[in-house]
Amino acid sequence: MVGKRRFWDASVRPAARYESLVVLLAAAALLCSERYIVAALFRHTRNLGWQTPQWSQALEANHKIQEIFPRRLSGTIVMAIEAPSNGTALSADVRAFAQNVSQQVSLDERVRQFHPRVLSYWSDFGELPRSVVSNLDFVSPDRRMTWLLLQPTNIPDNHNFGQANDFLQEFCSSPPPGYNLHITGMPAIATGSGCSSNSHAVVNPQDMSFKCLFYAEVVTTPIALLIMGCLVRHWRLLILPLFSVVLSFGLSAAMLIPWMDHVEVPADGIAAMGSVILALSLDYSLFLLSRFSENHNDKLTLQENVDIIKACTCRTIAVSGVLVAIAFFSGILLPERNLQGTCICLGFAVLACVATNVVFLPAVFVVFGPMLVGNSFLPTWWGDVELAADLADEEERSQRPEADNANWLVIMRVVERAPVAAIALVVLFVWPILSSAPSLHITADRFAMMPLWSPAVLALRNIQDAHFPTGLMSPYEILVTAPDQPDDLVISNEIRSSLEPLGRPELKDLVEKMGLGDLRNALKEGLAGTTTERPGGWPGFVELMRGVTCAQNHTESTPQHPHCSCCPNAFLDCRECDFMDKCESPEMQAALKQFSSGNVSLDEEHLRMLKDCALRAQALDFKASHLKTVGDQLMSSPLEGANLTAPVLDKTILERFPFLVEVVHQVQSLSHKDRGMLLLPSGFAALLELCEDLYRTGGVASMLGPSWLYHQRLDWVFAVGLAVKPELRDGYNLFLQQFAEGKHALLQVHTKFPSIGAMSADWAQEARRVLRAWQHRHPAFQVQLAGGNAEAADTRDEILRAMWTYLIVCVSLIMMVLYLSFQSLLVPLRLALALVFTLLATFGMGVVIYQTTFLHGLFPQLKYFSGITYEVIPLVTGIAIALGLDYDIFLVSRIVEFRMQRYSDRASIFRGRTQIALGMPASDPLWP
Repeated sequence: MVGKRRFWDASVRPAARYESLVVLLAAAALLCSERYIVAALFRHTRNLGWQTPQWSQALEANHKIQEIFPRRLSGTIVMAIEAPSNGTALSADVRAFAQNVSQQVSLDERVRQFHPRVLSYWSDFGELPRSVVSNLDFVSPDRRMTWLLLQPTNIPDNHNFGQANDFLQEFCSSPPPGYNLHITGMPAIATGSGCSSNSHAVVNPQDMSFKCLFYAEVVTTPIALLIMGCLVRHWRLLILPLFSVVLSFGLSAAMLIPWMDHVEVPADGIAAMGSVILALSLDYSLFLLSRFSENHNDKLTLQENVDIIKACTCRTIAVSGVLVAIAFFSGILLPERNLQGTCICLGFAVLACVATNVVFLPAVFVVFGPMLVGNSFLPTWWGDVELAADLADEEERSQRPEADNANWLVIMRVVERAPVAAIALVVLFVWPILSSAPSLHITADRFAMMPLWSPAVLALRNIQDAHFPTGLMSPYEILVTAPDQPDDLVISNEIRSSLEPLGRPELKDLVEKMGLGDLRNALKEGLAGTTTERPGGWPGFVELMRGVTCAQNHTESTPQHPHCSCCPNAFLDCRECDFMDKCESPEMQAALKQFSSGNVSLDEEHLRMLKDCALRAQALDFKASHLKTVGDQLMSSPLEGANLTAPVLDKTILERFPFLVEVVHQVQSLSHKDRGMLLLPSGFAALLELCEDLYRTGGVASMLGPSWLYHQRLDWVFAVGLAVKPELRDGYNLFLQQFAEGKHALLQVHTKFPSIGAMSADWAQEARRVLRAWQHRHPAFQVQLAGGNAEAADTRDEILRAMWTYLIVCVSLIMMVLYLSFQSLLVPLRLALALVFTLLATFGMGVVIYQTTFLHGLFPQLKYFSGITYEVIPLVTGIAIALGLDYDIFLVSRIVEFRMQRYSDRASIFRGRTQIALGMPASDPLWP
């Protein structure tokens, strides 16, 4: 009978017992089916990334670049060899390793489809000046690390970076003896592959995030339960929070699944939901269990105990849960689908926690209450305090001990005596944190959402520490669109001024290194020896421009002469085409026949044309030409004022300067009408101005584009002069195919920092300011920024703008619910003030952690961050609101409850503050 009485408490009403049994049966059914519910939940999740807004300029630019330059350089892989302390990476073993990598890359079928180029310290850069690229660019300043760049030059349509990653990781197990090997790049980071310090692993970044979160919860949950045990004092009660967590997750999944056909939920949202359920469920369980234990110590019957919990604590939990759910459900106003789905998850998680704790735990108390409590395993300390109700009860209550903590009472008495001083002291104490909040730097750091211990990320950090320009792996891309050539354009005027760099003394070494000295000499000495007026200092300029004009007139084959195409045939072919077009026309053949018959009564225009054709025939040395038979007679004919066209380039000049054929072809190619003004001297000057402006922004290591080769600016005359040397000409023409298409030019900017890491979005915003200023100076050009973190910068701006709408709607709804719940205007205003204080303290602490060196000694990885990434701002805001409201609602509710029990204002505040303060330490460690 004793056991039976302990199991069935006599004070419990039969109806309450039956209701509780029904609740427990429903909970048991949910537990049994939870496995299938959770499986269905994960089946309904979507692989959602962060979606760039449709209005994004970077998104539009990226689409254009992909359409115009589908074969541009991308997918750079970096292999870094790190020497031990006091060692050097420039050793024979490392050189042999680099040569082996180059050989294997050229032979292995898994990477040959990408046509990769391998660049290293030991690469032969041929005739390239050191100002363009140097061997020293591939070694760290202390010589402890050298890197190999594997640059694909062809990206097939159906490429598979996975096979290439597998090939590269094979080197991870066979580094040079005594050296550490690091392999990273955007393909490796995206696939979770990579090699760090000779350790290769293939990880799923999403799974690793789940594991990191799981390990964090495993560590903090026992700590929270230990603190809860100190407060609840009955160890059997500690079993209930674990059941509450499991049931809350199952109920949340069951509530969420019907909505997942309408709202896309990411897998990360489920992880966040689990973390919030663990924290919030234990939080609510703590308040219920501590209240149950408190009422039990007050010698209340079980039914009285449960009735008080339902009337007071459960009501407070319900109000708190509604407010927290509003904070999360308001996230549907954010424009990002990823955030919308996650906020929906968290909203249902809050409702599930409220339902579980408000319904399940009281039912357990009713059925198993006598079994859950017994002798306390910790003693209860009773303090000697003077907290009375009204005056009539003061003497009676002063004789009864109060269960308050002495330390908190001391603090509360100090606050009571000097409230203003206490407030000032608290504000002064936290002022460094509060004042830091306005300086919060909101980044778009994509590495902040990746596991820090991913091999590819660790490798990137090691390479970054060696001062390697990591932006090379994912460059920013700038698309420049030039205007059309005007009808009145005089190309010779465009080109004349661009020859000036050839004569500048400071560029003499570069001119000679690139082989432009011969071109300079040819232009200075003259090309045809004629007396035609020429621009000062460049006697050969007119002849050069005649060749360009000739080439431009014959860039297309004609039905009459299909072989007459100046490009890529030699320059002499152009003159032959010119002769055929002008001297073998029916009109000229008729004039020639009339002249040959002895009839010299031709008009002066026809005679001039015949003489011009005779000169062309002589220049081309047409032995079989019928013009030769009458050449002498034709040339002796008197023609006053005749302006005969001299041969453009005779054989003597071509034998002396054979490269002039290619120079003419290069000028013609750059000045073709299809290219508009892009590659004319004025277009080059505009591009160079843009490059120099970008360099002045800071953080730029190198650039690639028609007017810039890594570290070297490329004037128009240098681009033309590259045709002098075949090895430079072919390389530049291939390079130009990657970065110039019609009127469009592509400029790739390599930053010193990771282009998707810290400070990247801010650089993108500064670059856009530079681009707008440049376009204002060159209104005929259009310029757009893409690549790197340009799209993430647009997403960040959209999220931050939407946060104001989120806060206004969220706070308005919360204050409305608070007013309806407490019928008081002061409570919502007081909670709004507390909410502002909480947010300022939260983000101020973020500044201290992520934007100062305060914790770098304990957490070295913090040095790679310069703020809080925009992805977590909405979630942090929602959780800060949830925590602030949660504790404040319980505090205000306990104070109101004690006041309704006829305690004085002072006693109500003291007792409420003390009870709530004891519960906070147990739930704080659980919040993510």
